[in-house]
Amino acid sequence: MTPDPEYEHKAYISGYDNGNFKPDGNITRAETASMLYRVLDTESDNEKLTFSDLVNGAWYIEAVEEMSKAGVINGYTDGTFKPDSPITRAEAVKIINSVLERTDMSNTENPFNDVSDKHWAYNQILEAVINHNVN
Repeated sequence: MTPDPEYEHKAYISGYDNGNFKPDGNITRAETASMLYRVLDTESDNEKLTFSDLVNGAWYIEAVEEMSKAGVINGYTDGTFKPDSPITRAEAVKIINSVLERTDMSNTENPFNDVSDKHWAYNQILEAVINHNVN
C-alpha cells in the first residue's frame, strides 16, 4: 500500500450534499475510510467483505471494503463496522500506523497514565509516540 502517485491532484475530502463542511464536527469511521481510499493506492481482488451493519449501495461501501481488505481499518468482533460512529483516538492511531507501515511495536515505555497495558491499542499507541527515521 502506497500513496497513489496521482494523490496530489485528487481531492481526498468533500463536504456534505447540503453544501456544509462541518469543520467542528466529528469524523465517522466511514468518512475516514473514504478519505484514506482516495489517498492510497490499493489493489483489490474484488472479493467483497461483509459487515452486518453496512447498507448495500451506501456511499462508503467500496472505501470500507478496500481499506478493510488492505488491513488499514477493521470491523468489530461482533461482525459490525459501525460506519456512522465517530472514530476514536485509538482507532486513528492504529490506522495511521498501518498507513505508515509502523509495525515494530517494541516500545515498552508508556508515557500515558490513562493507557493500560490491557487496552486493545496499547502497543499501537506506544508505537505511535516514538520517533522513527524516515528514508
